[in-house]
Amino acid sequence: MAPLPLPLAPSTAAASVCLTEPLPSSLPPSTTRDAIVPAADASPWAKRVTMPALTVGQLAGPAERTDRDATPGLSLGTELAVPRPRSPSPTRASSPAHPAELVELLWFEPKALPRIRASWSNVILDLDFEALDPRHDLPPGDAGSPKDHHHVSGLLTSGPRIEPSGVQQTILASISEKGLFTPPLVLVEGELRFLFDEIEALKGTLAVVAPLAGADKSLKEAVDLASELLRLPYPEGATGAAATLTQQIRERLLPPGRSPASARLEAQVERLLLEQRRYQTRAVLGDIWIRALLGAGEQDALPVYLPKRLSPWLPMLPRLRVRLIAEAHLRQDHAESSRVALKALALGRVALLEEIQGGRP
Repeated sequence: MAPLPLPLAPSTAAASVCLTEPLPSSLPPSTTRDAIVPAADASPWAKRVTMPALTVGQLAGPAERTDRDATPGLSLGTELAVPRPRSPSPTRASSPAHPAELVELLWFEPKALPRIRASWSNVILDLDFEALDPRHDLPPGDAGSPKDHHHVSGLLTSGPRIEPSGVQQTILASISEKGLFTPPLVLVEGELRFLFDEIEALKGTLAVVAPLAGADKSLKEAVDLASELLRLPYPEGATGAAATLTQQIRERLLPPGRSPASARLEAQVERLLLEQRRYQTRAVLGDIWIRALLGAGEQDALPVYLPKRLSPWLPMLPRLRVRLIAEAHLRQDHAESSRVALKALALGRVALLEEIQGGRP
């Protein structure tokens, strides 16, 4: 039996010729496609349905072209267009939104800053990442550094605040398991009402009422009693009697039915006391302090002790809406109805924006 003929290997020379022949720079699309993809008729399962080839970057379906996205000179072929970079639509510069309230820093105690920073360390940390504002953070040379003003004013505007009714709960929460108590720091918001010295209030009332006391016997008796009290060697020790006599004079001069006249009288006396800064004071906590009340009702209001040196710096107003950083102490005066008291460390005045704009008096 004759052996089968073996297939001959391709010639090396032919292979070298094929490799060294220069390839055409571009092949016709039909030739390249026919050389790679077999004809559809070559497969018995092929269906006679052909799909157009997808171009680069084209999704299934016809390519959408718009004059807005197409850039002349950047189209690749007939089906691909490079979109032109779209510039962001211009935004109208909006005026900065103002808060409904504004806070004016009136005073703070520089010696208390280390404890204030420790008590609200998370708020202070956020404030440290804010740039100092030359419009609001005072330059060096004023009381406190710009950073001090930045921290205190930022705490008054951004710190967690409580109402006066929440001070007692804060005190209870600060007691240790062994019963040790250290006055905690609180940030309180409320209405601060300034009271006037009882003796000075009596003097101011007499100055306004004395010219009217000649025709009224009952009023003249009250005025004479008040004058006798003021002639005592130490009238400052009779503050309770002075307050009682002041009230009696007002009641006898102005019956309940004459409310407009009563309002005018009280306004005159109040203005006189405000101009002379005759605030009520108390000697507690190792110093002499201005006594004010924080809160709405007389029974629920908390006594607040402010440094006496603040007298000429306080606004000439009988009451203010304030935010107060203070030490929360236990009662310091047996005459106080409240069981807690506040020692002020920083004072900020709060006003509504509509008040500045003229919406409210």
